[in-house]
Amino acid sequence: MVHRRALMMTAAGVLLALTTGVAAQSYPSKPVRLIIPFPPGGSNDVVGRMIATKLSERLGKQVVVDNRSGAGGVIGTEVTANAAPDGYTLGMISIAHAVNPWLYKLTYDPIKSFAPVAVLATGPNVLAVNPGLGINAGTAAVQSLFGQLFPVEIWRGVADENGFYRVYEILFGNPFTRGPDPLLTEGLQQPELQLPFESGRTWSFTGGPHSGWGNWAAWAALDFAPPGEPLGCVLSNEWVVGVADGLIVRSADGEVVQDLDGDGLEGTGWVIQYLHIETRDRIPVGARPRAGDRIGHPSCEGGISSGTHLHISRKYNGEWISADGAYPFVMDGWVSAGSGSPYDGTLSRDGINLEACSCRFSINQISR
Repeated sequence: MVHRRALMMTAAGVLLALTTGVAAQSYPSKPVRLIIPFPPGGSNDVVGRMIATKLSERLGKQVVVDNRSGAGGVIGTEVTANAAPDGYTLGMISIAHAVNPWLYKLTYDPIKSFAPVAVLATGPNVLAVNPGLGINAGTAAVQSLFGQLFPVEIWRGVADENGFYRVYEILFGNPFTRGPDPLLTEGLQQPELQLPFESGRTWSFTGGPHSGWGNWAAWAALDFAPPGEPLGCVLSNEWVVGVADGLIVRSADGEVVQDLDGDGLEGTGWVIQYLHIETRDRIPVGARPRAGDRIGHPSCEGGISSGTHLHISRKYNGEWISADGAYPFVMDGWVSAGSGSPYDGTLSRDGINLEACSCRFSINQISR
């Protein structure tokens, strides 16, 4: 269970304007400038100021923060590139440094004009598109992949209707006849679901809406921890049970996937993902559990987990369904909602609100 108030920061690093030589025996003999190419108050600025404070203590000379914002970081980075190559100018960069060559005509080389010094922070970056543009997640992913493989001039041709799409059509036929359209149909409603544990057992609601998979997916998942005092990755004999009737199409590596329409295809209809299910007693592929039938025991298996729990999420026609959006989780009448931060959120029913918490308090106890 990741702490519900976990901090996520933009990937950032420090660059040094290429030096022709610095007198190691006397460095630094004057203040060092740290250029942050973004305005004060953002994640880059916060990290940069923390680093500047510590560097000042270690070097015995002041490290002065210089915010040079504009053009997505280009202005400040250009100042770094044009600084005297004497080791007294440092520059921070973020993911924008990798993107800007595709967006701007730069006066510096994003690689050759700098010498990397250190990675200061890492964090997820998400590619998102407006669904109104008619581009689904699959299309966006393919175009993103080609963007990593080819320079922009070639990418435009590959992404064009006469590029990859035409080659695919010749080899396999029209791809749009192979899937439902639209992916989220008008008047879509979640099927009736129950809570994923047995009657009479009290679990803890430990995670509000957060990523269904890794750090990049829609906030499709909720977390529940089994009863018991021990914390961490401990053995649990509690049972995770099916939230609905359906066919088990995957059961391995801590993950169980249940297809609710029973056609055996994860890309069509409603699908439930149960994650961190222990190998012991785990339900096999091909089983058809009904709502309330046993799926397996919660654990830390599958993915990254700091404590025994169940991570549960939904897909419809292959798309993650957000637990804090237009189609919230509804289980035994409990309705999920988010608060704008991953892992924070509530479950509400009949005027009662439970708050997600990595704890075992009255505010997050839930039972059937």
